[in-house]
Amino acid sequence: MAGVINRIKKRGLSISSGVLLVALSALLMWRLGPSGFTDFSFFFYGLDPVYFYLLGLVLGGERVVFGLTGSERLFKLIAGDGMMYYYSLMILVLILGVAGIYVMAFSFVTFSSLTFRILDIVDGIAFIVTAMTIWMK
Repeated sequence: MAGVINRIKKRGLSISSGVLLVALSALLMWRLGPSGFTDFSFFFYGLDPVYFYLLGLVLGGERVVFGLTGSERLFKLIAGDGMMYYYSLMILVLILGVAGIYVMAFSFVTFSSLTFRILDIVDGIAFIVTAMTIWMK
């Protein structure tokens, strides 16, 4: 019975972190607008976390699919399956953790409104929670 409860908690946490990650990453990418992808000014003024937002869309969507279906096929498509599976799992956890810390740190150096700074911080927390749900495999 304890295994069933842990599985339900894991899937519920995966759904909630995935939905939060997808929604906030999409909103923060929408805030950048089309100029965030076309002028590439973030290469000259510092690294904008737009790539981490894209990563958040993909891995957040995967967490939602895993939470709804319980199938790990999509994650194994992303991470690979075989001898190096656990290494790729650790690398994804590290990338998501670094992305979460970077997005939260980036919110303190931008000149955006308080609302978007808070959304950046919550998105960074969602990255870290998603890394924890992947680590719980």
